Order: sequence, then C-alpha cells, then structure tokens
Amino acid sequence: MSVDNRASSAKMETMDEAKERPALPDHLSVDPRSPHHVAAVFEHEVGIRLNGKERFDVEEYCISEGWVKVPAGKTVDRRGQPLSQARALLRYTLSWLWFVPALAAIAPFKLSAPQSVVIVAGWAAVWAVLSRFHPQRQFWHDALAGTRLIAANGANTPTP
Repeated sequence: MSVDNRASSAKMETMDEAKERPALPDHLSVDPRSPHHVAAVFEHEVGIRLNGKERFDVEEYCISEGWVKVPAGKTVDRRGQPLSQARALLRYTLSWLWFVPALAAIAPFKLSAPQSVVIVAGWAAVWAVLSRFHPQRQFWHDALAGTRLIAANGANTPTP
C-alpha cells in the first residue's frame, strides 16, 4: 500500500508549494469525527495505491498495520455512514428472518426436496413483495437493523 500527495493536473507546483503540504500520517481517516482525521491533509489531493491499483473509495488507512477501510458495499446506516461490523452482523442475522417461516411451514410435513424448494422460493417472493409496502420501499431486515441500500450514484442517500 502506498499513499502519496498528488499535484493538481491543472497547475504545476513549485518546490515551495510542495514544502507546504503536511506529511501524511501513519493513520488517516476521511471522517471528520475520527481522531485520525487531519483536515490539513485534505486541503490537497491524496492518492491511495493498493496492490498497484489506485483506489478512490478508501475511508481510512493505517500504513504500519497494513490495512485500509472501505465501505461495505453500498449499504449505509440511517445517517448515511458506512456500516460498522456490529451493524453489518445484525443486518446479516436479521436477513435470515424470511427463511424461518418457510422452514417452520416445512418442518411438520415430510415434504420432498422439490416441494420444499417451492415453499421456500414462494415465501422469498412474498417477503420481497411485502418489502414494497414499507414506506421507504426497503426490505424489513434493513428497516429493523437501521440500514439502507443506496444507489451507486447516491440518488437515494438518506438525509441526516
């Protein structure tokens, strides 16, 4: 992993301007609430190169420990922040709720595999249709976990 300050392509920088840039810290975060956020660094462009590929979605990094933090897909919490591991685990656990009623319906009967598949697939379709009735049209496990799926272009980003 390498981190480098980048010069703007619109102008050439002089040696004096390069000296004004703050040194990049070992641990840096883009979140202003983080203790590792250094506002002066973000006055200049910062490039992150990981395994030879330039990344634009890095939210936090630590060079000495060799890790980077990137958002967990396009799922965010109610405030539009990336998911913590605890909230992601809660969301995952709640996502299996749709499966429990189908299993409960199958359990008392000795159904064949194709019949079981039909019941589970049918219940999954009912679960998907029920999500259309949520006021924000989100799946119920997202509503219960306090998470949202957002579009890749951020069109339905929640407001704080």
